[in-house]
Amino acid sequence: LTESDNGELVQLTWTEGRALRWDPDELTTVGEFDYEGEGWGITTLDDSFYAMSNGSSELSFRSPEDFSEVGTMEVARKGGPVEGLNELEWDGEHLWANRYLSDEILRIDLDCGVVDGVVDASDLVVLARTAIDDAGLERDVENRDVLNGIAWLGADQSDSGGRYYLTGKRWPLLFEVDFLER
Repeated sequence: LTESDNGELVQLTWTEGRALRWDPDELTTVGEFDYEGEGWGITTLDDSFYAMSNGSSELSFRSPEDFSEVGTMEVARKGGPVEGLNELEWDGEHLWANRYLSDEILRIDLDCGVVDGVVDASDLVVLARTAIDDAGLERDVENRDVLNGIAWLGADQSDSGGRYYLTGKRWPLLFEVDFLER
């Protein structure tokens, strides 16, 4: 889910090839876009275009007018392409992506598609799994109890400009964190 520059919310469907457009005040659909393939993550960039993931190592870039694909980029790091790109978040300077079934959040340089930073969220994953157990919820660590949510809170939320919410599928917790350079 992302907010477009005109204030609509755009929500991907995972396997139906549809991006639903929502009025945020009424919480009603106002239209939809069609696309090929799977929709895993989406964010709105500063130029109003969307960056979208499909679970592979490739990002697609889409027009805000009709959602047509205007470009693609393969994301790589030392060792080759990065598979499993999932949830995306743009903070005005960096594109962040979590990798499905991993504890990593990657910072991607949009000029070249290279991963230039990694957040290790393994401590949060441990806390979330403990909370799942403590709440008596059914666990599915192999497929579902995974890191899967990034939301930037805005530049005015911390001195570093890097305050985010992080969560995961079926997690009963939401974490508020800063991404700090080391």
